[in-house]
Amino acid sequence: MTGRRISVLCPTRGNPQFVEAQIENIADTLAEPGRLKLLYYVDNNDPSLKDYQFAFHKMEAQVGRRLPFEIVSGDPIGTPRAINLMAEMAEADAYMVIADDVVFESSGWDQAIDQVVADHPDGVFNAWFDDGVFGEKLSWCPILGRTWFKTLRYIVPVIFEHYAADHWLHTLGRLTGRNVFIADQKLGQRQIDDTATEARYAWEVDGGAKRKMDRDNEQFERLERYLRLDVDVLRKAIADAEEA
Repeated sequence: MTGRRISVLCPTRGNPQFVEAQIENIADTLAEPGRLKLLYYVDNNDPSLKDYQFAFHKMEAQVGRRLPFEIVSGDPIGTPRAINLMAEMAEADAYMVIADDVVFESSGWDQAIDQVVADHPDGVFNAWFDDGVFGEKLSWCPILGRTWFKTLRYIVPVIFEHYAADHWLHTLGRLTGRNVFIADQKLGQRQIDDTATEARYAWEVDGGAKRKMDRDNEQFERLERYLRLDVDVLRKAIADAEEA
């Protein structure tokens, strides 16, 4: 193994069939699967928990030897806290956050992350692939450096439910000059088939996601001054690395 350590963090609920397909997709598109750690957080009250366990058992038999992955089951603590908890469990040079419906459409994407790590030896960066929707405008599925995480002590700020988290991280990266858009690596998303699963996006049920997104955006505006403090913390980490 020549590449850096990469941890992929994925909170999931109600979509065990997505996770099963995703594990296979990740195993098939990695250049060096053995050095990647893949973690999933599943709420212990998820009605699909047994289905998740079956799916993980199945995929462990198929790809477990070449792609280490782990299920973390615990109390419902919300998406940001689940992501941060998984990050604490994994020592890595880069941490990538994904949703359970994400599909990696390019092979060797781990090597692209290697290059970002090599280009930022101080470990302060916010990188992302092209999702075909936001592109370079928003770091959807962010990839954060080790020092970034260890310095701020979070991957995703817990002040949000998660809807404005990408915007927060993107702004941090822009103000520190450490945003890295990887245009030649592509991500896609699976579509939920309502006839095959009971999972529903919140806005399809009662408009809940729209209200949560509005609430997160209001929270962003209200607490943006703390973002500026985190910018200063990251700038100091960069300066300290330059002096070392």
